[in-house]
Amino acid sequence: MNNAIYKHQAVNDLAWLFEAPMIVADLDLKPYWLKELPHKLSQLDESPEPLLDALKRCKSHFLGAYFEVLFSFGIRHFSTLEIVLEHQQLINPDGSTLGEVDMLVTSPEGTVFQFEIALKYFLEVNKGVDTDWIGPNKTDSLSKKTHKARTKQLTVLDSAPGKALLKKNEIEETVEPVLLIFGYLFYCGRPINKAVRPQLEESEHVKWMYFNQFDVDEWGEYCFCELIKPKWITHKKMQSGEIVSYQEVHQSLTHTFVRDTRPKMYLAWKKCVNEVDLRFNNLMQDHTMQQPVRIFIVPNEW
Repeated sequence: MNNAIYKHQAVNDLAWLFEAPMIVADLDLKPYWLKELPHKLSQLDESPEPLLDALKRCKSHFLGAYFEVLFSFGIRHFSTLEIVLEHQQLINPDGSTLGEVDMLVTSPEGTVFQFEIALKYFLEVNKGVDTDWIGPNKTDSLSKKTHKARTKQLTVLDSAPGKALLKKNEIEETVEPVLLIFGYLFYCGRPINKAVRPQLEESEHVKWMYFNQFDVDEWGEYCFCELIKPKWITHKKMQSGEIVSYQEVHQSLTHTFVRDTRPKMYLAWKKCVNEVDLRFNNLMQDHTMQQPVRIFIVPNEW
């Protein structure tokens, strides 16, 4: 495992990609990543212009678009897979959009894969005996995402425009559809159910709670750092001014949730230190620090 901390946030985010937790993984990408990853990442950190330039060309400020650029860069420069095409829209004869192919790649063995990729954060919601996973904005869910991906996005190449696209790129082999959903599943306080989430390792600590469940008895001894969208991927470039106490978080949310009903994500760890330099890498070097927890705190009316 690569525990290095790089100077550039984007390089840290790219490094996360190679060992990221997977919500859905139709294909194990590990065999395709280059063996000299740590060395190549260190080189990129010294001269990050290719990655930074690729990110500058991204026309969207959304986290999903940022992640797509990271993934594309990782596949192109850090894997043995060869990109045939990416972000290719398919148009029906009447001019309407049929769908988009996120990425088409070939493996060293000659297998052709169609990748549908996403970075997601889902919260566990119990509906009777059933469990669903919904996004923090409540408009997205794991069931909706997987259903749409498997019934629409990963079937577009079976259409006439899709077949024409394959012919144009001289692809005669059968294309294997692959759904890859990176990210975290936040459970609602109970121990991780490995039968429900077999992809998650025991080491992943992720949970969510209503604001009125965020009590001092459980969380009073923790330190916190709010993970705003740019740091939803990694949190290795933490600054001392970003680290706050339970009391500060509680007071802030008391006011924030009055006008803003969006859930807030935090990194929390049961270790407070007083050194001037409180960067996260220094904290992690303290062997007495407990493993950090990612938590979503949501308004009581969520």
